[in-house]
Amino acid sequence: MLEADNEIQWLLSLIAEDDAEIVVHGCKMLARVLVLYNTGAARFGGKAGGFVVMARRLKRWWDIPTLWPICFSILFGFDVAHISFSSNFDFFSLLELFAKSKVVHGDALIIITSMLQHGLKDVLRSQADPNSPQPNQQQLDGQGDATLKPQRPTTRPRSSSMELSQALESRSESKSQSSKLHGVLLLRMLVTPDANHYPRPPCRRPR
Repeated sequence: MLEADNEIQWLLSLIAEDDAEIVVHGCKMLARVLVLYNTGAARFGGKAGGFVVMARRLKRWWDIPTLWPICFSILFGFDVAHISFSSNFDFFSLLELFAKSKVVHGDALIIITSMLQHGLKDVLRSQADPNSPQPNQQQLDGQGDATLKPQRPTTRPRSSSMELSQALESRSESKSQSSKLHGVLLLRMLVTPDANHYPRPPCRRPR
C-alpha cells in the first residue's frame, strides 16, 4: 500500500511540471492507477485531497483537448486505455465514450469545474484586452448571415483533435486569432454542446 501511495505522489509531481507533454502523460498514468485501483482512489480523494491538488495543477492546461477525456475517465471510472486519442474532440466523441458510464469518483468533478472556470477567465481576459484579436460571430457560428441559405456541413467549426502533438501545436499559437477562436469553441462545446455543429451519427429507422 505504501508503494502505491509513493507511486501516486510521483505521478502528482509530474502534473506539476511546466512541460505540457509531461503533464498529459502523467495525468494519463494517474487516471489508470485511480480507475484500476478503486480503493486507492477513495483514499486519494478523501483525506489526501488528491483531486483538489489535481484541480489546482491542471487548470492552467484547460486548452489542451487531450486532457478533457482523461479527466472525464477519472470521473466515470473509465479505463483511459480504451480511449482512441486519434479521434476528434467533440460532443459526439465524448457521448460515445461515456454515455453508458455512471459517476464513480464524484470528487473528481472539481478538476473539470476548475478547468472550466480557469478557461472562462482566460477567454474573458483575452476579450477584454484591446490588443487581442477577437473572433467574430461568423467564425463562432461557422456560417454567414442568417438570412442566407443554409451552409453546407463543411462550414462547421473544425473539431479539435485529441491527439497530443496536434493539441500542443494548436496551443503553441497562443497569440494568434485562430488559437483564441479554438479556445472559445472548446469551451462552447463543453458548456453548451450544440449538436448542430457536429456530424450526427446515423439514426436507425423505427420498424
